[in-house]
Amino acid sequence: GTRGCPGKLYTNIDATKVIRTGEHAEGCRVDAHAFYHQQQLNEVKRLAAGDPRPVLEIYDELASNASTSAEAAAHFLTWEQTRNTMYYTRSKRYPRLPARRQDLRLTGEQTTTKSGAQFLMQHSPTNDILIFATED
Repeated sequence: GTRGCPGKLYTNIDATKVIRTGEHAEGCRVDAHAFYHQQQLNEVKRLAAGDPRPVLEIYDELASNASTSAEAAAHFLTWEQTRNTMYYTRSKRYPRLPARRQDLRLTGEQTTTKSGAQFLMQHSPTNDILIFATED
């Protein structure tokens, strides 16, 4: 597009439907594949956030599926175009590590199993010891 071009495309949150568009400036080249690229980015974000597999494995599967169609393969995002998006999305799933070990605060969710059984058996911040175990 052209710098300063007011042209915009507004979609629903899933990027599956165009809600409204803004007119482009005269001489602005419209990228016909921008909407498709945005859909692809939203899909890799969704998968990176919800799929526990390594992000490269997720990307490889998407690329393999896209390669079944010549049209889709021609416009599929490269690993370089998606890598940062996928890793950034994945990083938001986890809390930041504390600056110091003494600042570590474990929540109930982190110290019990999904069935509610105690998982953290010993926590000694002064000696830097954590013991996790279950009775099973």
